[in-house]
Amino acid sequence: MENQRDIFEGLTGGDERYQVFFEHSPVGMVIWDVRDGIRFVAVNQAMADLKKAPAHECIGKRIEEVFGHDRDFIANQMDAVRVVQETRAPLSRESSLRLPDGKRLSYKAYYYPLEEVAGRVVSIGVAVADETERIRGEEERGRLQDKLLHSQKLEAVGRLAAGIAHDFNNMLAPILGYTEIVLEDLPPGHPNANRLEQVRVAAERSKKLVSQLLSYSRKQMLTMVPIDVNLLIHQMEPMVRRMLRDDIELSVHFEAERSVVKADRSQLEHVVMNLAVNAQDAMPAGGRLEIKTADTTLGEASSDDADAPRAGDYVVLSVRDVGLGMDAGTQQRIFEPFFSTKAVGESSGLGLATVYGTVKQHGGHIVVESQPGQGSCFRISLPVIEDHAARKGRDDAKGPTQKKPERIVVVEDQEIVRDLARVVLERQGYEVLAVENADQCLALFDRLEGQVGLLITDVVMPGRNGKQLYDELARRYRGLKVLFMSGYDEGFLAEKGVVGDALPVLSKPFSIRDIEQKVRSLLD
Repeated sequence: MENQRDIFEGLTGGDERYQVFFEHSPVGMVIWDVRDGIRFVAVNQAMADLKKAPAHECIGKRIEEVFGHDRDFIANQMDAVRVVQETRAPLSRESSLRLPDGKRLSYKAYYYPLEEVAGRVVSIGVAVADETERIRGEEERGRLQDKLLHSQKLEAVGRLAAGIAHDFNNMLAPILGYTEIVLEDLPPGHPNANRLEQVRVAAERSKKLVSQLLSYSRKQMLTMVPIDVNLLIHQMEPMVRRMLRDDIELSVHFEAERSVVKADRSQLEHVVMNLAVNAQDAMPAGGRLEIKTADTTLGEASSDDADAPRAGDYVVLSVRDVGLGMDAGTQQRIFEPFFSTKAVGESSGLGLATVYGTVKQHGGHIVVESQPGQGSCFRISLPVIEDHAARKGRDDAKGPTQKKPERIVVVEDQEIVRDLARVVLERQGYEVLAVENADQCLALFDRLEGQVGLLITDVVMPGRNGKQLYDELARRYRGLKVLFMSGYDEGFLAEKGVVGDALPVLSKPFSIRDIEQKVRSLLD
């Protein structure tokens, strides 16, 4: 068998420059003898580096001896040789090679016929360009792009849901409010009382449905307080056990040492219950449900990953089942509103969409790991806070204790909501003046010379918003009290400048008791 130098002398007429170029090229190069299969007759250092083996170990060996661990690669090379021999022309081809250590090398190979004997190609030169990092980068960019598009789609659906929910809230407010008013006015035992109560119950259910839409779109009003996740799960455990079927075994583990987050307790409870119900449905023949907390610290994510959580300390709440599991296509859609794998009528399709929205609204991150037949695990990461003194609840609000003829100005562009607020407050003995926009309110205050006990204003209105109106009035009339009305969350109100306990907010749709309590507490 000729050595590598003899091969080059035969191919180049003894010009050593070609051999130097071959041996020191940064591109992997080999020369094959293809008269009977494929045999290595020359290998440069760059190719040896790709293979992670000395060059001399390949020379003189057949391709099966060098790459016997990857049969698909060998078949690909044999086919490339066949094409070059048939066409007597160069060929380029992309492929991959599984290295002995298990890693996969992506490459682009260029095959050149070097020598012919009796009209048949007997020697082929191959130049190999390592494309592994480029392809990996393209795949990563593609993954991030898909993730971004999916996130944008969810955001767009969320904005649509928020708009529908906001308008629906304005219609629900008078339905709930006037129903409560009529129920209060009916004498005991009136035959219409039960019918009106059914209207009120249906409206309350609609209110919860709207709340789910707003939660998905992250526009729901939340009561954010320090919550110990370990304590919350511990307190919920008996309720979860009662909810589960007898053939479902529940195990709870607390591994998180820092478990205090800022959250809305009822919404966090809803997340846990929703995931537990889904897990039970995924185990029709019974099984085991595990709820666990753990600590984790996340580093800075790629700036291209719009959905990645911020760096910091998190408590991870995991809900794992051993049920039916999901394929990749289902996992891509489970957080979309109105998507459900259940039969028509068995689910609104808002369960996991609400969970997704609630987690995002809390500054958290949710991922699912699942395979068909191997169960599912939902992992929710919530940012921990430094304040370890989690408050355990709020004092029960007290009803109004007195009625005073105090003057209140209501500013609301939706007539049905404006009239409801006026009617409710007038029943409580207040003097109420209701207008539909900021300009009318400013003119009214001028006529009244600022003699107003309380301003109640919607936040989002045509022209000046509620915060801009209040700021202008507060400059003219020092000490003016205000109550904002809105169906949006803290993040949206922060954009409008309405933040903190110093500027109280009445959440829409409000009940009679809600507005009475807020107004009385402010005036007192």
